[in-house]
Amino acid sequence: MRMYQQVLVAGRLILASGIAPADLGFNAALTSDYRFRGVSQSAQDPAVQGGVDFTDKSGFYLGAWASTIDFDPLDADLEVGVLARGRGRARR
Repeated sequence: MRMYQQVLVAGRLILASGIAPADLGFNAALTSDYRFRGVSQSAQDPAVQGGVDFTDKSGFYLGAWASTIDFDPLDADLEVGVLARGRGRARR
């Protein structure tokens, strides 16, 4: 749950940053069975997935993606991935 809260806070910071020009994209999906390398991550049940991506003109990129999962008897219900990337020159 803590990671989920961190992703929400990061998303709010991105939206409130006021950096322009910048691109903000969202994606969402409902799948019949979330699989990774041929192994079901959702116990062969449907999964809800979504993500957000932020890119500014300097080349900075921040993205987050999440999916519901089901690994019995583990108590994990959500998988979250976060990615950040920057581009620029090193100063002397």
